Formats: sequence, C-alpha cells, structure tokens
Amino acid sequence: MFLSRQSDRDLRFHRRQHQYRCRRQPACRELFTLLGDKAEDGSSSWISFPGDLKHMQRILDFRHAIPESVNQKLCYEKMGTDLIVPAQELEKFVDICEAITQKHQVPHAIWGHISKCQLHVNLIPGNDAEYGRALKAYEELATTVTKMGGSVAAEHGIGKTKHRYLEIMYGKKFIAEMRSLKKSLDPLMLLGPGNIFSA
Repeated sequence: MFLSRQSDRDLRFHRRQHQYRCRRQPACRELFTLLGDKAEDGSSSWISFPGDLKHMQRILDFRHAIPESVNQKLCYEKMGTDLIVPAQELEKFVDICEAITQKHQVPHAIWGHISKCQLHVNLIPGNDAEYGRALKAYEELATTVTKMGGSVAAEHGIGKTKHRYLEIMYGKKFIAEMRSLKKSLDPLMLLGPGNIFSA
C-alpha cells in the first residue's frame, strides 16, 4: 500500500477504487472497517484493489517510478536510510522523520513498507551545504530509531557506507567484539572487505 503525507497528522493511502465486489470479502470488509471514513473520503484517500494483472502492473510501475524519478534528479550521492521501528512507534516516527528533515533543511522523499514499519528516508542534497546537513539529519534519524528500539538496517544491510550508523546502534565496544570474532574466522579479513566495519 503506497502512503504519502497529506498533513502533519494524517497519512494518505494511495490506491484507486477498482472492484465493488471486494467489499464482500472478509479481509476487505475488515480493512474498510479499520479505515472508517478514510475509505470513502476522496479528499483524503485513494484505495485500490487491482482486479486484473494489467491494473496490478500499473500500480507496480507507479511504485517503481517514484525512486527512479528521484534518482534521475540527483546532483550528489543520495543518502537512503533503511530504518525500522516497533509497530507502536510508527506514527510517532513518521512525524519525527518530517521534523528532522525540515529542521536540517534537506530536500527529501520518504517511502517504505508500512506493514513492516519500515521507512526509506531519502536525503537528496543538491550542494555541499545540503550534503553536510544531510549527514547530520541521517545521524539524528539513526539515533532516534535506536532509542525507539528499532534498527538502522532493516532490509539492505550496512555494507561499506553505513558503518557509523551501526556504531550508533550498537556502540564501539560491540563493534570491536564483532571485528574480533570476524578476525578469528577470517584472519586476513579477505571475505567481504569493508562490509559492516572497516578492515
């Protein structure tokens, strides 16, 4: 399900109404009950249950077009977070993401996997000053997620570029223990060099 901000207090569901018979399905009835008035108010919601493969493909194309369009406009390296929080913290975290990106005045786009409480906050700097602010915003987001009991690497891992955020989550002592364990199994640090932590 695609979501975007409609206001400071609301999340907007992006879908297109397609099949009336869906309302007769138990799972759909439960979903409409949970959505309440949002399911009927055209000004605040757009809900779609694709009834055929062609319509489903259009939704998938739309979903993939969003990050592709962002990537086409990059001047600097995009900083894409991979943050996840406990379910009870999701609504609060969405507000925090907006507050942090606005505080640091960083151009951004946010999407994610709402059913998993996972957000990709994409920081899109256009110059050196914005790049510096984006680094600070990312660090603040990582610190916030850690305090909420979440993770800085929900889906894509740490790799070679996000060592600092793993350190924020676990601390230097734990990272040193991880490095020591790796060296006991891979003394020359030949496997995945630079991944997770520096060799």
